[in-house]
Amino acid sequence: MRRGVSLGETLITLALMSVMFSLVALFCSDLRRDFQVDQKADRESEVLASLLRLSQELKSASQLVLPRPSQPAQEVVFRRLNPSLTWPDPVPLPPPLTWDLSGQQQEIRYFLDQGLVRQDRLSGQSLTYLSGVQSCDAQLLPDGRLQMLLNIRLEERQQSFRLLTRLPLL
Repeated sequence: MRRGVSLGETLITLALMSVMFSLVALFCSDLRRDFQVDQKADRESEVLASLLRLSQELKSASQLVLPRPSQPAQEVVFRRLNPSLTWPDPVPLPPPLTWDLSGQQQEIRYFLDQGLVRQDRLSGQSLTYLSGVQSCDAQLLPDGRLQMLLNIRLEERQQSFRLLTRLPLL
């Protein structure tokens, strides 16, 4: 009867363990790479969804305060009817000329402060709308569209986005 482990058995065990550890390390590196790709795609999706929401909100503008025609600005300020405004049911058609909606205007401001910040001046609320925005250049084009050029930092690189929105009531 033999006691202990022979040198051959030890070498075979070490070889099998090294193969298993290499496979686990390979699997972990693939998993990390897949996670980074997913995270990058999630960030790009977040940016595109935020720009789409911004475009939709700009389409509700009734008056553009900034930028002025042919004067580029670093911020966008516009007014719109307060979405929480209650209308009579049914709304009389045509609306009476005595209706004064000037007190029902909501002023929205988008500006840079460690990202693109949305400020509702009616409620006083401010929130970071989109993080990673390095610069914002807004310009009202002669055809009535608002152009916003945004440089956004995505992971290790910077990417430029151009948002063109036709403003309805200018």
